[in-house]
Parts: sequence; structure tokens; C-alpha cells
Amino acid sequence: YDWISKNIDFLKNKKVLIIVNLVDKAIKIYKLLKDYYNVEILHSRFMFRDRLLKERNIRNVDILVSTQVSEVSLDISFDFLLTELSPIPSLIQRFGRVNRYGKYTSDVNCYIFKPKECGEMKVKYRPYPYSLEEISISENIVEKLSKSLKNEYQLIEVYNKTFTYEKFLKLLNEEIMDGYNIRLLMKEWENISEYFYTTLPEDYKTSEIIDELFNLRGSTNILCLLHPDMIDDEALSNEISNIMEEWEKRMSFNERLRIYMKLKEYLIPVPIYIIRRNLYTKHVFPVIKHNSLRYSREFGLYNESETEDLFL
Repeated sequence: YDWISKNIDFLKNKKVLIIVNLVDKAIKIYKLLKDYYNVEILHSRFMFRDRLLKERNIRNVDILVSTQVSEVSLDISFDFLLTELSPIPSLIQRFGRVNRYGKYTSDVNCYIFKPKECGEMKVKYRPYPYSLEEISISENIVEKLSKSLKNEYQLIEVYNKTFTYEKFLKLLNEEIMDGYNIRLLMKEWENISEYFYTTLPEDYKTSEIIDELFNLRGSTNILCLLHPDMIDDEALSNEISNIMEEWEKRMSFNERLRIYMKLKEYLIPVPIYIIRRNLYTKHVFPVIKHNSLRYSREFGLYNESETEDLFL
């Protein structure tokens, strides 16, 4: 963000992809640029219906500000890439969104920035999408090739030499232990709560178990509905209110199925640690109500207070 704000003219007359690792940071950069350029933002915290519209609009913009969602499935090509450091496989995917059709260029067209969060990670910074080990490996390789890096094939070659089988087993074991710990914690939780989404009191005797569960890898998401009070757009808020009210009425199976399919258009993937204390009710899907989170069809789900990064 700091580099872009100081070099905003650098983006002029270029088709640029900007990828960061946190949604809140993507929104911040988008807000900075939208008064200067034809820019779009795309990340995982949009309702499905709004995300589809944004994906269709990507080819019409000069700058796309995004997160990891741009690494796969989108057939896009930009002239320049500004990206935060991420694991090598992730970086290679991001590089693939630049000069996608192989036009030769002798200019530097990819810039890699180290996220400030890397300095804050101790053993593991769980709300961050990548582990410290992954970031460290990637940083060492990028620094090693900083003077000579010309394409992603060099990254793959060095990565294959650096990321040994032993390191792979170590990371794999960590992920397996995470899964194992989740299963153990969930088994304990099932004994004390009727639903996965149950909100527990502050003084509940099992709060330590729940704390540990919600602190495991922050990329665990659940599809949720937002309470209408969280939505900026009045028409959209009313749509969701009406559908939720309709769901409570007596109706046939086919009518209920129709409403269920309609509700899916308004779902958003939300990190499990956000849901913990903000579950409002359940209308087929969990409904959350958060004091500082708002939904905008332009920005997606954003933190109104802007005091901390809440999202991956």
C-alpha cells in the first residue's frame, strides 16, 4: 500500500494486476486507486451473485486489485503484476496472470513485496493464510534470484532443490496434525453443543477447547448469510429480509427448494473465527450479525472500523 501510494503515477497507461494476501488490504488499495483509474476489486468476501458480476467486468478495467482468488480459474492477462510475497507455487500462479499469451518483453513486469505481517509472525500467525515456514522458503528463493529472475521456470528449478522431501514431510505433518486436532476438538465439542455454529457463553468451562478450535488455520470458512442490518444497499437488504421471512412460512417442498436455491446467491464464505461470537440465527444457513462488519456490493464484506485486518 505504501509503495503504491507513493508511486501512483507508475500505474498510468498500464494494465496492472495487484494481488495481496489479505482482503482488508485489497479493499484499502482499491479505495486508494478508484478515484484515479478504471479499477475493479475481486476477493472471496463477495456474495456469489456480486462476485459473478465482477468477474465478468474484469476485462473492461485497467487495474484489478485482488487476493488469492485470482490465482486459478480466471482467464485473465495483465501487463504488470504487483504482488505480495507468497509460497512459490502461489507466486507461479500469480505470474501466470501476466503476459499470459507469451508476448516477448525485455521489461520487468513483476514486482514482489514482502508483507508487513511476516515480521509479526512468531511460531505461526494463524489468521494469516500461509505458515511462517512457507513464507521463509519463498523469501529465501526470491532473494537468491532477485538479480537474475526472468521467468517462473527459474523459481521452479530452485524451489525443487530447496524444498526438500524432509521439509515437505514437516509441513505435511503440521497440516495433518491440524486436521487431527480439529477432529479431536470437534468430537469434544459435539458432546457439549447441538450445532457446529452454537455460540458459547464467555464463562463456559470448555472455552479453552473452543478457543483452540477457532485459532486453527484461519482459512477455514463457512458459507453464511449476512443479517440485513449489515448491508449498505437498502434494496439488497430488503431482498434478504423478504427471503428470510418467506422461509418461515408454511409451503410445499418445491417452494422451499426454490427459496433455498435463491438464498445460495447471497452466501458469503466467512472465516470460522468471525462466526464464533457473531451468530445471529439459522435460516438453513447460519446468519451472522457483526457490529463492525458491513457489506457493500462495491467493496464486499469490509471492516467498518478499519482498526485491524479481519480477513484472509
